[in-house]
Amino acid sequence: MKELLERVKEYNKESVHYEAPYLDTDDMQKIEKALEKQIPAKCVKDDCDRDCCPVCGWIIGYGDTIQPHCHNCGQSLDWSD
Repeated sequence: MKELLERVKEYNKESVHYEAPYLDTDDMQKIEKALEKQIPAKCVKDDCDRDCCPVCGWIIGYGDTIQPHCHNCGQSLDWSD
């Protein structure tokens, strides 16, 4: 997934897109954002020691609750130590 994201980012840097003329820059930016959310990110702790989404700050769960993604923004979450 990370390799695909890097290819999309590189593609977005080019000024002329010959390979897929039916995709405009806005479409490619949406694809890039969607791919970024598929790469798991570590949760962050808030002031009350709750697990929160690293992207939007949404409280992910309480206690032993583990969710695979943020229900607010869709960010994939990494719960490994």
